[in-house]
Amino acid sequence: MIEEVSDLRRIGKGDGVKFVVGALIILLAFFLPTLGGLSRNGQLMIGVLLFAAFFWSTEPIPVEATSLLIMILPPLFGIITSSKVFSEFGNSAVFFLLGAFMLAAAIEKYGLHKRIALRMLDVFGYKPNIFLFGLFVVGGFLSFLMPEHAVAALLYPIVVNVLRTLELNPKESNFGIAAALSLTFGTSIGSWGTLLGGARNPLTIGILAQRGIEIDFLEWMIMTTPVVVVSLPVIWFIVIKLYPPEVEKEDMKSVRKDLHSQVEELGTLSRGGILTAFVFSSTVFLWIIFSSTLGVAVVSLMGAISLFFFGLVDWEDIEKRVPWGIMLLYGGALTLGVSLTKTGAANWLATNITGLAGGNNVLLVALLIVTGFLLTNSMSNTAAVAVLLPIGLEIAVSSGLNSVVTAFAIALSGGGALLLIISTPSAAIAYSTGYFSSRDLFKAGTFALVALVAIVLTMALTYWQFASGLIT
Repeated sequence: MIEEVSDLRRIGKGDGVKFVVGALIILLAFFLPTLGGLSRNGQLMIGVLLFAAFFWSTEPIPVEATSLLIMILPPLFGIITSSKVFSEFGNSAVFFLLGAFMLAAAIEKYGLHKRIALRMLDVFGYKPNIFLFGLFVVGGFLSFLMPEHAVAALLYPIVVNVLRTLELNPKESNFGIAAALSLTFGTSIGSWGTLLGGARNPLTIGILAQRGIEIDFLEWMIMTTPVVVVSLPVIWFIVIKLYPPEVEKEDMKSVRKDLHSQVEELGTLSRGGILTAFVFSSTVFLWIIFSSTLGVAVVSLMGAISLFFFGLVDWEDIEKRVPWGIMLLYGGALTLGVSLTKTGAANWLATNITGLAGGNNVLLVALLIVTGFLLTNSMSNTAAVAVLLPIGLEIAVSSGLNSVVTAFAIALSGGGALLLIISTPSAAIAYSTGYFSSRDLFKAGTFALVALVAIVLTMALTYWQFASGLIT
């Protein structure tokens, strides 16, 4: 249940070169003459930003360790005080994330996610194209409730079992390619829908809160759910057109029979499972109704703590299922944004990027969206948003753009890692089915990204302009 967490590993041959490049980035920022219109501290922070982007994308050390490093570099250079840096780690969005992960741990413990997935897929198991659409819908819906890669991991054995039941050859079957691609495409798009879909979502509201703009759970859904509803069928249509399924309707009968047997094997839901479902649904209800007054973090922790009162989890369940490293990644991302803003670096970058659009705000929003999609395919989703969002918000202020619309454009594009196997864990999980090649992913991902850029840009120019007025 992690958004983009790397494995700890030994330093390889190429990592030594990456360390040298990283050191050169910092040294150049330190010793080069200060660029026009930029303060000394601002130039150092741009150096830290480039260093973070390079280390987050190439990973010579785990991304969590990079996040710790960028927390200590500003105080080391005298850019910002250590007390200010570490105070940002107490941002309420960090604790929202902690509570959400604890709730997801309980859901996983009692297998609730597996029951939902199997029963929903059973509904769609009648025709090949409808079954593929069902995978998009189920993956998208479950990503409203838990991180996208956790959903991809859940659906993985179900998809593989279906493809093996149909006796399809890996990398030779269009149906196999399309089904495996749905694991990453459907879950990535669905993760836009709520604050639970990925760490970049609460990161976005955390950075907005630093600027006095409060977004609650329901308000996030008001902005994003229509985008998900539009995007899922569009990307499904692209996939089945690129890879028309060769499986016949009659072949799906064996699949339906297999799904029924898997649901029956789960047996009746235990008392713990029922109580966990009650706690989670109650927490979602409270998020929707009271998060604007209590705050999403308070509601999240209330739900998590109630798991212990009901005896549904013990600390060992939490310890082994909660990705603690993501908390470090998240804290580092928040402090980076604050330091860029305080030193004026974000404003300087914003001014220069704005110049590329020649005063055309539509082109400017499109540029931010495209940059977000490109960044997230080369580094962690959370890191991509952390790098671009502070700059994007400064651009919004200087250009007269709607800050909320700009933030959502960056947040959603930052969750569009659809091109490369290494872009996101859900892509790696989908690839491990063995049913598609990296070329298949890049081909389908390219068409999907073009469509998603158009969808997000259209929403930013139309619906979001109206909806942002209702929530701010």
